[in-house]
Amino acid sequence: MNILEEQILESWRAHNRMVIFMIENIPEDAMDVTLSKRGGRGVAGQLGHLHTVRVWHLEAHNRKLSRGLVKFTAKKVPTRGALIQAFVKSGEAIENHLRERIARAGEMVSFKRNAVTALVYFVAHESHHRGNIILTMKQSGIRIPEALKWGIWDWNKFSDMNYAERQVRRRTLASHSGK
Repeated sequence: MNILEEQILESWRAHNRMVIFMIENIPEDAMDVTLSKRGGRGVAGQLGHLHTVRVWHLEAHNRKLSRGLVKFTAKKVPTRGALIQAFVKSGEAIENHLRERIARAGEMVSFKRNAVTALVYFVAHESHHRGNIILTMKQSGIRIPEALKWGIWDWNKFSDMNYAERQVRRRTLASHSGK
């Protein structure tokens, strides 16, 4: 794999980590809020939708990678833990899907022309909903935590190297604190 191909995959991993970071930092009282007057999804439901769109894409274009991935329905609101677990798994599945497509010179079968435009589609779709989620929280009077407000823009902390270092530090601190 050449450097550009690896950068495409690292960009996906950084994006997925940022989505998980957002889920981890949304206040608990924000998970059910919605601005919809017609019974639209709350924050947790919107996040469930993002994950489910990933699964639908895989079912249509790389079925073997969709096996074992949960789909959330509009009627059942997922928990924070279920969302994090789902995004970890679907993030890995989408990464593998992109890797397979890159190995075939980026060719996609009947979706968004190639691997790069598929990546851009996922990031654009999920960014749209992240913006909706933050706006929903603001307009509902929920204080956006500073870590979330500014953290989603610090993509360096979601890069492979920085992320791995943070995970090692987190495990070290946890082991020293007796957790």
